[in-house]
Amino acid sequence: ASRPALITACAVAGGALLAATAFQAFTGDSQNLALDTMKVTPGLWEILLVSVGAFLGTLGFGALVQTPRRAWAPASLIGVGAYLVYVLLSQLGLNDPASIFFGALAGSLAALVCAKRMRMIGTIFLMLSIVSFVPGLGLYRCMHYLGGGFTTQGGQQGVSAMITITMIVFGQYAGSFLYRAAARR
Repeated sequence: ASRPALITACAVAGGALLAATAFQAFTGDSQNLALDTMKVTPGLWEILLVSVGAFLGTLGFGALVQTPRRAWAPASLIGVGAYLVYVLLSQLGLNDPASIFFGALAGSLAALVCAKRMRMIGTIFLMLSIVSFVPGLGLYRCMHYLGGGFTTQGGQQGVSAMITITMIVFGQYAGSFLYRAAARR
């Protein structure tokens, strides 16, 4: 039982590390390790590396929470697609909360269609489609700043993380609503 846990932990950490390293390598920025803080338009290599990182992170999370193995690859591809919708909309000038909303919406719709076609529970695909959006770094920074007595910065990071979480929830709700409305017809 310890070998699969180690492989899973390495896949999750490797995906996150790959995305962070790619960001640092292409931007020279060691502080802001999120694509949404980029001041430049990402090139093909940045997008490819972030996509691989999102895929591996989602795949590792699917293994960690013990989803069915046959769902790992399609759910990871849906997660990458949803994240790329977010990246594209951000680069086109849409603000981050709206970009996250539409990325989660796209991921939700694709997840429910995939679940239906594979005859599986939709929650599996819905959960995995948003892994790349989860603001883990923002929540960590919030705790770091608050623990260090920097309440203003901690509060800003916390509010930003909560906005991200809210947009994820709204995007998934809207996608589920639209899917059910279309399915009734």
